[in-house]
Amino acid sequence: MSSAFDTLGSISRDKLRKITCKGENALKIPFSVRELINANRLRGCRYLVLPPHFQRSKTNSSKLIYKRNRILWKVEWVFPHAENLTILTRLGDHLEGLIAQDSKRKMEEEDKD
Repeated sequence: MSSAFDTLGSISRDKLRKITCKGENALKIPFSVRELINANRLRGCRYLVLPPHFQRSKTNSSKLIYKRNRILWKVEWVFPHAENLTILTRLGDHLEGLIAQDSKRKMEEEDKD
């Protein structure tokens, strides 16, 4: 019995448990992060906040530009079937180009009609 108690005493507690727990024991979320969560919710997106010790939390980032009502995302894309190809990009750079192409195509179609 005492050896089991000693074993339990020697095991260190999970340090991330303090950060990842929910309810009253959870860490308070900063105002800027709460605003980002609400902006995502209004857009129909689900935004999960990772603890600061996670690797994805360090590489992937997002930012709310309140005055322009825009969300900037920096995402690390990992393609395991392409020899673990990894690309780190800002989504806004790619999406703005696609949106511009799509609107240009729609205007050309309207001109033809």
